[in-house]
Amino acid sequence: MDYKIMHRFKSIDGICGIFCIMFSIFYLLASTNIHKSTVVTLGAEFMPRIYGIVLFILSCVQIINCSRNIQVQNTATEARLEKNDKRNVFLTFLLTFCYLGIMQIVGFIIASTLYFVVQASLLSSIGSKRRYGLLLLVGALLSIGSYYAFHTVFHISLPSGLLF
Repeated sequence: MDYKIMHRFKSIDGICGIFCIMFSIFYLLASTNIHKSTVVTLGAEFMPRIYGIVLFILSCVQIINCSRNIQVQNTATEARLEKNDKRNVFLTFLLTFCYLGIMQIVGFIIASTLYFVVQASLLSSIGSKRRYGLLLLVGALLSIGSYYAFHTVFHISLPSGLLF
């Protein structure tokens, strides 16, 4: 690579963005080998293509943000934010695995609502006041709307649990 390009992407964020773009292109190419289903409206190839496109777009945004080379002036604040970011990434992975584990037990709607509330609380800024009632309402509406869309429009069944 050219020195200017390497200097521009000196941080790990730029390198990660480039890696993710390459992976998303590979993922999109691999998803073209999935055969279309004639049984359902949207087959098994639909979601991998959506994931590949979203990953590609987010990777481009990552590279654009990295290339702007925004510097944080206060190193103590930067270190504290970096520590919180690492903790939040770990907790997001843990939360996602818990979500997948409890979805079969309590069902899609309840698990997705709880996941939304906890994830939104986790990702909200440190000093902000969290409105759990609003988060619960939005999470429930998104979960019910998603369940309805998958069940009625796409004809894809989602896990049903104790209540739903």
